[in-house]
Amino acid sequence: MREEMAGGRCRYEHNITYVTVEYSDARTPMPETIWNDEELHEQLDEMGGEGWELVSTQPLMRAVTKEEPVKMSISGGWGDGAGGVSWGVAITAGYYFFWRRAVLEEEQD
Repeated sequence: MREEMAGGRCRYEHNITYVTVEYSDARTPMPETIWNDEELHEQLDEMGGEGWELVSTQPLMRAVTKEEPVKMSISGGWGDGAGGVSWGVAITAGYYFFWRRAVLEEEQD
């Protein structure tokens, strides 16, 4: 994508950063590990200082499943056919940060 910019035309460079979400157990996220991450804060400050604009974020999801031997008391209930129940949930494994910055193109004669 090209746009006009003061002094000429520009194009965009793109970059992607990935941040992992840590969990205290299989289903309990610890967001403070992101908030308190000095290295991440330094990287975000550096990217902003270099003219990078955060365009979008996107979570990366992963599945967590477990089989538990739970007896169903309702006849015709759901389960694995042997009296156990399986469950699955999607949890956030991390986040992608999508960046862009405008770069001025040299005019060619």
